[in-house]
Amino acid sequence: MAREPLTISAAAAHTGLSVHTLRCNERIGLLDPVGRASGGHRRFGGSDLERIAFLQRLRRRGWRSGTCFANRRAVAVGVAALRRDLDAIDAKVAHYRALEGPDEPG
Repeated sequence: MAREPLTISAAAAHTGLSVHTLRCNERIGLLDPVGRASGGHRRFGGSDLERIAFLQRLRRRGWRSGTCFANRRAVAVGVAALRRDLDAIDAKVAHYRALEGPDEPG
């Protein structure tokens, strides 16, 4: 079921951003123009909230500017490093299990 569009105050509470920040993000083009109610008040839909969540993820990673390609490359490098770390941990776990020997019947 689709969520009803949120007022700017509700969107601010939902995202943890201020009303001012939401307006600013729209004004500078980080958000597409937000839908409006008949009285002209902003109504944030699901795609708006998804875009805001995406921007928040970028900010948490320290990316306030740059291209998507550079950001993707940086994430890919980080993921590769984490996979190498996980492989090393898995090898240690396998080593310790081999030292323990076969499981004895309980």
